[in-house]
Amino acid sequence: MKLQSFGSILNATRISIAVELVNELGKPNKNVSAALGITPSAVSQYIKGKRGVSLKKDADNLKGFDKAIKEAAITIGKLMEINEYERCQGMVLKIAQEFAGISLEGSKTSSVSKEKYSNEEIKAILAERIKREHDSAMYFLGFAQSSGSHFARILFRQIATDSLRHADIVQALLERVDKPLSGEFGKVSIEVVDKLLEKAREHKEISINDIKKRLGPEASLLIESIEMDDKEQIVLLRKFRSLIK
Repeated sequence: MKLQSFGSILNATRISIAVELVNELGKPNKNVSAALGITPSAVSQYIKGKRGVSLKKDADNLKGFDKAIKEAAITIGKLMEINEYERCQGMVLKIAQEFAGISLEGSKTSSVSKEKYSNEEIKAILAERIKREHDSAMYFLGFAQSSGSHFARILFRQIATDSLRHADIVQALLERVDKPLSGEFGKVSIEVVDKLLEKAREHKEISINDIKKRLGPEASLLIESIEMDDKEQIVLLRKFRSLIK
């Protein structure tokens, strides 16, 4: 059995679903590549059997794998029809996690539990999340650029910016997998954090929440996003303070 890591199971899942989507459901290679987060040339090689043959063969021996792939392919095919490509990639990742013995909730699904994540598995999961965050950012930026609504453009750009920020955070985590964080928070003093908390609270002293009804529902939504960010900043700083106390 060559499926000795989460990364190999993830690749086998992509390969198997790609073959099912093209050969059984008649989906174009280009669309399949977008749905699975791989290149069109990779899809073509999978279909022609020039790449990933041994991985697919090993995966087919996993109990319930073939059935899961067929069911997932049908759902992914429907999602492709409404351009929900990010959800397609999420399904692929979830299937790989399940067959690697990893549940999204962290509960034990086989002989592998959350506590037994290998560095390779962690890296594969983080790398997949980074890709999805980048894809999401480009997706929302595309809608922002094409939108005829000024408020919609602002909102979509904000979501895209959040995705890019998330990608940067996960990238930092990925780079430290082999060297876990330890004691770095201690380099920041409580006095500094208290000053940051005070500054964060100052934002809330001039609240624009009360005027959102006057400005209409579109402006109201944007104001709510600001209020959410303000609350999140304070919560994060408080938790940060408790870690270094």
